[in-house]
Amino acid sequence: MPTCRPCQRSVGFRGSRREDRGSRPLAYAEAGIPYYWRVESPASGALALAVHTYELDSSTGEYVATGVHDTSLVTGLPERVEIDLSTLS
Repeated sequence: MPTCRPCQRSVGFRGSRREDRGSRPLAYAEAGIPYYWRVESPASGALALAVHTYELDSSTGEYVATGVHDTSLVTGLPERVEIDLSTLS
């Protein structure tokens, strides 16, 4: 059975963009959550659906971008995930 690791996902809304990009990831990093995914869509002001993925750098305590996914989300962090994003819009 795979080990479950905390991963925070945040779906952006037009009124929460500042928090989604600023205070929210800072709070998650301070809490030690190792992975953060930010989902943006036209409803949040983005031109198209995109998933921004981040991993917590243990040496700095800050998130490091690991990718921007707009057609498909394929990642091994924290576990292998494959999502066809075109089916979600």
